[in-house]
Amino acid sequence: MPRQRSDPKDIETSAVSNVLRENLQVCRDKVVSPVFRPAWVVLLMGLIASFTAWCSVAGSLDYGPGWLVLFAGISCTVLLAGLVASSSLRRALSMEARQQQASLTAELTHRIKNNLAVVQSIARRTLKDERSVGEAREILIGRLRTLDNVQTSLIENSWEWVLLRDLAVNELQPFLTRVSMSGPPVRLKASPAQLFALAVHELATNASKFGALSAPNGHVEMRWSIDGGDGRESLSFDWKETGGPEVSPPMTKGFGRTILHQSLVPGAIRQPELLYEADGLRYVFEVPLAALCDKPAELKVTP
Repeated sequence: MPRQRSDPKDIETSAVSNVLRENLQVCRDKVVSPVFRPAWVVLLMGLIASFTAWCSVAGSLDYGPGWLVLFAGISCTVLLAGLVASSSLRRALSMEARQQQASLTAELTHRIKNNLAVVQSIARRTLKDERSVGEAREILIGRLRTLDNVQTSLIENSWEWVLLRDLAVNELQPFLTRVSMSGPPVRLKASPAQLFALAVHELATNASKFGALSAPNGHVEMRWSIDGGDGRESLSFDWKETGGPEVSPPMTKGFGRTILHQSLVPGAIRQPELLYEADGLRYVFEVPLAALCDKPAELKVTP
């Protein structure tokens, strides 16, 4: 029985369809986002079917109906692919939103627990020091207000950073006319920002009670600078009081001194130091700048 010969037009149509399918599949695998691949499959199959139908109609009739079939097929294919893409995108966005919400919830829970631990430590140490209940209450309120100011500043910057100068201004607000500040803009992450604000709060409180800010002509000069280079920059901080009464080391070590002697970050170049000089108190430290601005350790108050 003689073998039927294939129609050259059918062979050409099949060859072109195969080439089109292979090219579109390569484009799908290497270019198209996984989210839109279902829509791409619909578009691929629709284009191949439309092309095949066009070739069939154009081979048996004139080209007018063939182009009409091709246009109708492509239009329906694009519409269906758009619907599939829209559905896939909605599902992907919904999944991404759920993952983001879960991540934010975990981060918020972590921060709340960390802040509660800090508050508990501050409250326990403040009430433990030898002072009356009324005095302890006022000191505790002041320290908690400092933490609240830091949290507010961090929230305003999406919990990313807060400027060192802004922290100092918040804590020295009642004494700004008697305090001079100088230094470049420095962004502090959450953990060192809280410790720095607490340190400035303790310095300001002590200065207003026993130091330069307790005297009519007393003055505080607060300076900070960025030293070094080539990725080894460091932040140097210097608090200097003048014009106040003579100062001397206290007989007991309270929680305030514990805060002042605690480094903002691990690996301090110069540990925090209180110097009782002839013309007034001085407080200095030097820490690596990168540690202040890149994933600092969690805030921990030494018990």
